[in-house]
Amino acid sequence: MKIVQPNCLIQLTPDDFALISKALGGGNALEQLLREDDTLPEILDDPGLLAAIQDNPARLKMSAHLYFYLLTRRVLREVELLNRNLAEYLAELLVHFADAKRLKVSVEGQRPCEYFHEMLAALQQADADTIFRIRAAMGNYALFMVGLFPEHIRLRAARKGAPSVGYFVGMGVSGYQAASGHKLAAKYAVAEVFSGLAGNFELVCQALHRLTERYLFLAA
Repeated sequence: MKIVQPNCLIQLTPDDFALISKALGGGNALEQLLREDDTLPEILDDPGLLAAIQDNPARLKMSAHLYFYLLTRRVLREVELLNRNLAEYLAELLVHFADAKRLKVSVEGQRPCEYFHEMLAALQQADADTIFRIRAAMGNYALFMVGLFPEHIRLRAARKGAPSVGYFVGMGVSGYQAASGHKLAAKYAVAEVFSGLAGNFELVCQALHRLTERYLFLAA
């Protein structure tokens, strides 16, 4: 079970650096600065970068890591969530769930969990490290679904008596809260991110919903 981490920017590619430099008209000098960890985040905050890249045919060479980081950083800043680690985490979460198979939580020795009641049952038989992974996965799944597909949840709740948006929010908050205090949260550098997600869950979902409406155009 993979642990999503806020490490989006270290995975940018040479094509990403070249595209950013071209979009900002900086040439080779800017491209070199982009490779320095302390200057890259500031450059990526340039207000015209996202629009310039979207208007550039070469954007097709852009990695998903760069694209989702620019989007998540934009919408999070709009709701005054300014922590860059949070933007990196959400970007990696979107990259992670681009593979729909990862919506199911894999637990060693058990069948993959697709629903919260299965994840809660899996917790009862899990060791401490696996509990951390399941709790983090519950938070991630809830955030992804409420942020990107709230209408899908509402329709299922109305038609089939499935869990409501409020239930998903509660599972997400409790999942992140429990995972943030685990010893592995420090190891994977997610303690602060998980704590922030637990405290601002609905605000982050609001930002993700904006991202979906403007850039992804996902059906409910």
